[in-house]
This record gives sequence, structure tokens and C-alpha cells, in this order.
Amino acid sequence: MEKLKRKLLNREKIFISTISDWGWGGVPHLFKNDALDLLMIDVEHGHLGWETCENLLRTCNNLSMPVIVRVVDTEYHLMSKYLDMGADGLLVPRVETVEQALAAVRYMRFPPKGKKGCGGFSLLRGDNAFAKFNSEKMLFLQIESLKGVDNLDSMLTNCAGEVSGVLIGPSDLSISMGNNSFDFRAPDFLAVVEQVFNLCDDHSVSCGIFCVSHESIRFWRSKGANLIWAGSDVGLFLSAYRDLCQTIRELD
Repeated sequence: MEKLKRKLLNREKIFISTISDWGWGGVPHLFKNDALDLLMIDVEHGHLGWETCENLLRTCNNLSMPVIVRVVDTEYHLMSKYLDMGADGLLVPRVETVEQALAAVRYMRFPPKGKKGCGGFSLLRGDNAFAKFNSEKMLFLQIESLKGVDNLDSMLTNCAGEVSGVLIGPSDLSISMGNNSFDFRAPDFLAVVEQVFNLCDDHSVSCGIFCVSHESIRFWRSKGANLIWAGSDVGLFLSAYRDLCQTIRELD
């Protein structure tokens, strides 16, 4: 965990991958790799329930694998419980205003910084866990609209020292710009992403974007992303399975 926190502060290359649908407790073992820095469990678009997430989080904790949860929304009851179950942080989607960003901070921090309640078997782990809680739990903001982009500078100013990273959701951002073809190389889209990256540079905050292919990983890295968010359980399976099917088709 200390290594990840150091890489975030130094804005080094960080690889994030996702579990969204496979609840088997062995899945984190399959993801464990020295190239992977952070595992994300997606409950916004995924299909995992509370009990399944608790099992996955406990497995990650036992593996000393940093893990965050992408929650459904900026609401206390949708955020706090995952911290109680052992998440090392949260990704909050569709953040558009300073008020949303400040609320996310409040819901994740113990008083006096916030209003997080103390409870849950896996909430506090290790030595001096209570004292370290506010500084160690990671908050990532997901920017997915032009409104979010417009307010990002104010968000990072008002939440200085509280945001571990900013991640762009390219599909929703594209839709908010009226680009329903998901052309992530359109000049206007690239200009908006560059604006986000530059704002994060100004605030010395790690930043990145979801990458849909190996080529896009290289592209966004060349544009300045240090958070490399790519791959998911189902997506990786489908890619390998399609390659296998193509091999079968090519046989005599």
C-alpha cells in the first residue's frame, strides 16, 4: 500500500484493472501480478452484491493487493459500507460539482474532516489503523461530463490533499459532448481530455482514462496519463475467447 501511495504522489505509471461480474473468491488471485498496482471492483455497472464484494475485498486484503470500489453514486450509504468491508478507497462516478466532491470527502473521512461512522469487521486493519484511516483511504473522482470538466479546477482546489487521482470515463464524456459514435480521437474530445490532464498537472494529481485497447493504452500514456485503467474480468475473457474461436475457424 505504501508503494502505491508513493507512486500516486509521484504520478508514476499505475496499472488499474477491474472486476465487474465474476464473484468467485479466486478471481483476485488470477489478477495478482507484479504489473498490477490496483484492482477495482465495479458495482456501478457490474452485477456484484454486498456479500460477494465482501468476499472479494477480504481476498484482496489477504493478498496485500490494494483494492478500491467504484460505487453507484455520491451517497453515504452507497460509499461507507465498502470501506467497512475492507476497501482501500473508492472511485466516485459522475462527479460534476464542488459540492459532490466535498460530500465524497466527508463520507470517507472520520471527524473532524468528515462524518464517516466507525464500524465493520474489516474497517480498521493493522497497527495504528484509526490514526492512519483519513490519510490512507484513497478517493478517486471520475469525470464523465463537460460540467465535471468545467468544475474540476474548483474541485481539486477545494479538496486539496484529499483526491488520490482523477479518472475520465470516455464513453459518458463523449456522449455529454454530443459524440454518440464514441470517437475518442475526435479533435474536440482530445482537447477536453488534454484540459483535464493539464488541470491535474497544475494540482499535482494523478490522472488517467479508461483504455479500450492495447493501442489506446500506449496512446493515452503518450498524452500524459499515469493512471492506466484497462481490462476487466469479462472483457479479458471475451478477448481471449474470440482469439481462440478465430484459431478454430482457421483450422482445416
